[in-house]
Amino acid sequence: MQNFADAVYDHLPVLRRFARGHTITIQAADDLLLQALERLRSRWILVDKDAIRLEMFRQIHGLASEANNPVESHNPTSQGGTDIAWHIRRLSPFDRSLLLLTSVEGLSHEDTAWILRTSESQIVPRLVQARDRLRESVGSRSRQHLTTGGNLRRVK
Repeated sequence: MQNFADAVYDHLPVLRRFARGHTITIQAADDLLLQALERLRSRWILVDKDAIRLEMFRQIHGLASEANNPVESHNPTSQGGTDIAWHIRRLSPFDRSLLLLTSVEGLSHEDTAWILRTSESQIVPRLVQARDRLRESVGSRSRQHLTTGGNLRRVK
């Protein structure tokens, strides 16, 4: 029987990246990951050892959904670019997880549905909605940046 530390060790970088998508700071992401690890450790005997990574994604998503993480109020375009992470954090925890799991982690719709505790038939429509919300968020910030003058200057 594989022990807990050996089972999760290889998955930590991926899980940390997923947690980072739900938080403002690296420290907050590490705290979220530690909470998820503690939850998993407490019920280790009941966990399907072949699905450790998916179970960890599920734990992190659950914790992120329970938390009310505020979005920082800084202007992501103030440095002359768009901070996509800021726009992703503005989405609901479900939409964030959905985008991160499918687009960043490359999980199947079936695995994503299991992690998010929803039906597989709901994944595609919700994914389209989440992408539209993200596109709108990025687009509205870009339009605002362009209309306020942004960082463009006239050169003679």
